[in-house]
Amino acid sequence: MKIAAKTAAVFVLLLCFYLVPHDVLFSGKSVCLYKNLFGFECPGCGLTRAAWLFIHLKFQEAFDLNKLIVIVFPAAAVICGMWIAGIKRVRI
Repeated sequence: MKIAAKTAAVFVLLLCFYLVPHDVLFSGKSVCLYKNLFGFECPGCGLTRAAWLFIHLKFQEAFDLNKLIVIVFPAAAVICGMWIAGIKRVRI
């Protein structure tokens, strides 16, 4: 896949995620299997909603929802950038 096509694919996926309505993510029962089985949140609970808030530039709300967003979102951006650039492995 060429760089332009990969960039377009990432852009379209982010745009689709950006356009998900607020009510879809923030209302209703949790889909987390861990939370539904054991009754308390796992470390990943709220990460999707936090990422949604993050791309809507609501950084404080995203951080309040799940503190891992400050690690996961930049890491995901780096991984997407490496995929677009065609970098297979980083050698240190």
